[in-house]
Amino acid sequence: MDESQTYSPFRSVLLREWRRMTSRRLYFGVCIVLPLFTLFFMATIFGNGQMENIPIGIVDQDNTATSRTIVRNISAVPTFKVTKHFVNEAAARESVQKKEIYGYLSIPPQFEQNAITGKNATLSYYYHYALMSVGGELMAAFETSLAPVALSPVVMQAMALGVEQDQITTFLLPVQANNHPIYNPSLDYSVYLSQPFFFVLFQVLILLITVYAVGIEIKFRTADDWLATAKGNIVTAVLGKLLPYTIIYILIGWLANYVMFGILHIPFQGSWWLMNIMTVLFIIATQALGLFLFSLFPAISLVISVVSMVGSLGATLSGVTFPVPNMYPLVRDASNLFPVRHFTEMMQTMLYGGGGFIHLWPSAVILCIFPLLALSLLPHLKRAIESHKYETLSKLQQLSFIIRREFLAISTSYAVLLVLMGGIFVYGLLYNYMYAPNIVTDVPVAVVDNSHSELSRDFIRWLDATPQAEISSQAMDYHEAKEWMKEGKVQGILYLPHDFEERVFRGDEAVFSLYATTDAFLYFEALQGASSRVMLAINDKYRPDEAVFLPPQGLLAVAMAKPINVEGTALYNYTEGYGSYLIPAVMMIIIFQTLLMVIGMVTGEEYSSKGIRAYTPFGYGWGVAIRIVAGKTSVYCALYAIFAFFLLGLLPHFFSIPNIGNGLYIVLLLIPYLMATSFLGLAASRYFTDSEAPLLMIAFFSVGLIFLSGVSYPMELMPWYWKVAHYIFPAAPGTLAFVKLNSMGASMADIRPEYITLWIQALIYFTISIWVYKKKLESNLIS
Repeated sequence: MDESQTYSPFRSVLLREWRRMTSRRLYFGVCIVLPLFTLFFMATIFGNGQMENIPIGIVDQDNTATSRTIVRNISAVPTFKVTKHFVNEAAARESVQKKEIYGYLSIPPQFEQNAITGKNATLSYYYHYALMSVGGELMAAFETSLAPVALSPVVMQAMALGVEQDQITTFLLPVQANNHPIYNPSLDYSVYLSQPFFFVLFQVLILLITVYAVGIEIKFRTADDWLATAKGNIVTAVLGKLLPYTIIYILIGWLANYVMFGILHIPFQGSWWLMNIMTVLFIIATQALGLFLFSLFPAISLVISVVSMVGSLGATLSGVTFPVPNMYPLVRDASNLFPVRHFTEMMQTMLYGGGGFIHLWPSAVILCIFPLLALSLLPHLKRAIESHKYETLSKLQQLSFIIRREFLAISTSYAVLLVLMGGIFVYGLLYNYMYAPNIVTDVPVAVVDNSHSELSRDFIRWLDATPQAEISSQAMDYHEAKEWMKEGKVQGILYLPHDFEERVFRGDEAVFSLYATTDAFLYFEALQGASSRVMLAINDKYRPDEAVFLPPQGLLAVAMAKPINVEGTALYNYTEGYGSYLIPAVMMIIIFQTLLMVIGMVTGEEYSSKGIRAYTPFGYGWGVAIRIVAGKTSVYCALYAIFAFFLLGLLPHFFSIPNIGNGLYIVLLLIPYLMATSFLGLAASRYFTDSEAPLLMIAFFSVGLIFLSGVSYPMELMPWYWKVAHYIFPAAPGTLAFVKLNSMGASMADIRPEYITLWIQALIYFTISIWVYKKKLESNLIS
């Protein structure tokens, strides 16, 4: 008896889809293996999560007891790992360009003598700000560890004259800061990034698989059978088809929550059940978005390219990397079209503030709208299915034929052209536009002023005058301000105690407290920097009032000794902007991602249409395979030489992204980079059985390559197996080498390790790709 007569239409569709899923290894790979790999990747990539043992250098041109003491103190700081000593700053700067170290401390000649005699003694430190996450940690660690050194001449002179250390320290710094990074006090990168970035990557897979599962029915002309199994009911057909994927995604989402909060012990203050319910809602909304986009224009070859870009843009518009409120209004409004944005907001509210459903319901309601939008377009999808509207030499001469054929395959495929035009031009422009604000400004801060004094009003007014902070409201107490932070109205709280001014005017140390959220590290860094500068200005203004509390010998010590000047310099990223740091790396990843997507689509179509037969008149030997690989690669490299000029040359100029690299060196880098990427794509084409399947994996992997490159997180702090993975994909060494050249002004000698790696990759993948095409030719002969 026919199954459709035995079971209900919904169950028949469900069983039909289950058989399809179990009949192809592709589904097992993209539905189970890749999500579990993503979970493992995000759970382990950050090591212990702490920015510790970052390699730095020392330039000690004084070589005295004082300078050696400073070096020992610096070496004891957990953030630092002193790996190199240099005779001059030029050698240290060269080591930074090679990324052997991330910063260095410079102690000039006659430093000890100048410090003792009260002359202009200066300590200079330099930190690598082309790699912003490392640079921020180094800057904070240098400032903290060198602050006591700066005051040491005055303190030592005063103590020698009989003044107590606390007394002279209070005079020098009457106002002190007490910074509290809320919810993530250790500033653990795994707490900050692991959980949200898993779901950012997960939503890319969900979108792609949803479009693929539905679209493949139309492409392979099985949609009529699918609809007939559902008795013509498109809602039943869609629900029955997507339910198996939904169940798998939900189980993986719950597993991810357990791994993050149960095994990794990421702090979590919300309801476990509420978190899992919101995870289910997010998965359904993401599937609905994929279904909505496909129903708009049910042509899988085109829509899957669009969806891959939508998923990748979600990584930025989720607000995990750069705060969405600081983006341009148009981008900020567009972020509401992405389910991952609302899910990230809900998770951060629960994770960082312990918020309940009363804080989550607006985002939850928006997520519920996505399935309704998808349902509204199902009649259009049904009409599309029923109309069937969207189905449808010498050796030198051989090489010429292959090149012409490859150009023809690219130029006549709307899907490939969409990837090239959309992925290169639209994608490149969008990323530059989204990060164009570059720096975080006007972070909203609530003030709890229990002092109500001239000093507290000065502090509040000066903090509001900084570019980074904006005093948005005055709270009655800390609990009210904390509730505003839970609701997302403010990102920081300034607490001034009732005796804030009183303590200063009686010669005691006054302490203010700054509470800053860590759901976006850029918020915390901005507020910490702004409050530190205001604190120094306040100390300079009120220090003369403290002189009355010093004994005469204390005033003598202040007159005789001078503090040491401490100067910090950000190397390379002079704007200290997030876009200036990230965009060069993203542009290289776009080249890698879109080139692999084009190769995957062309070779996948070649497999499904038996296009390899076009080469059979040339023979089946190794020479033919070499000419096929060489011809295809020449086409890809020629096209991407033009696209690279747009992404790496024109866009940085239009958006004022710092570019101090030598153009010739960048061209020399692109040669092995494009070749290695092309050969990798051709080598992997053995597993591309249709033009859409490669996009399921390529778009997914591209986001994680930012981490593997060592640009966003130091490779030295990664587990060994991810260090090894760095050498597998050309995007990792290629991106790192480009950042060195473009953002740091490095020479070819400085990128020698990455350059050699790219050529080795090109050779290995060239050999494999030849073998793959030899096998394809032989398989075609047998068939």
